[in-house]
Amino acid sequence: MSEGEKNGITLEAVSLFGGDIKILDSISMTFPLHQCTVVMGFSGSGRSTLLKVAAGILWPNEGVVRVNNKPLSRMNEKELLEFRSQCGFAFQDAALWSNLTVYQNLLLPLQFHRRNIPIEQLDRKIHRILAEFDFQDDPQFRPAQLSAGERKLISLLRALVLEPSILFLDEPTSFLDNVTVERILRTLKTQKQEGKTLIIATHSPELTSQLADRLVILKGGKIVEQGLFREVVRSKNPDVIEVISEVLSEAAVYDTDILELLQDSNTE
Repeated sequence: MSEGEKNGITLEAVSLFGGDIKILDSISMTFPLHQCTVVMGFSGSGRSTLLKVAAGILWPNEGVVRVNNKPLSRMNEKELLEFRSQCGFAFQDAALWSNLTVYQNLLLPLQFHRRNIPIEQLDRKIHRILAEFDFQDDPQFRPAQLSAGERKLISLLRALVLEPSILFLDEPTSFLDNVTVERILRTLKTQKQEGKTLIIATHSPELTSQLADRLVILKGGKIVEQGLFREVVRSKNPDVIEVISEVLSEAAVYDTDILELLQDSNTE
């Protein structure tokens, strides 16, 4: 096991129930630090739940989640707060506070986790990131006044504004126009080059092909395949082929690297 894997986020036999249904079923895996792991699976496979458990937002019914080899369940309040201050989470459904403005939604995590930074500096940080992503609406708008795509964008900016070392992104480019998707892709490439840890649940062929170091394929709450990107793409497992084929079928233009891998796997 590499140093990055030992010091990553590890799930050991993790299960989580929703009533009588196992949403996650005996998941064992590691999200290595300083790498990008992409989680794929059809709707209902448990992708969003997996990210929330790894981030400490949801607690499993069974198993252990470790961060840098220490169980989350054994961390004291200070240690948990420190871990969460290093994480940014962009939710699939945006999960913005409906009674707060766009500006206040972005300010809230900064005020909570970056209390030593003067408010003037936080204000500049918020306006800078809004300008960087060309947010055109009034920051004093509430979420209900935004489109679905704009809400998704603000959720992503809320995750980025903390400048975290670990980014959890749940379908970060859905409902967004091509220009914004390209801007997000460039930003995430920069984050990766800076050594950030990216954990992304996505069906975006662009994000997958250009960012993923590792792939995790889920079905029915179980991992059917995981490993290095090039290895998983070449898998002969029918469940893996089905998921990846669907993702690629949605792309108008495929990344050259993925096309070469698929061609190689089809001729072996």
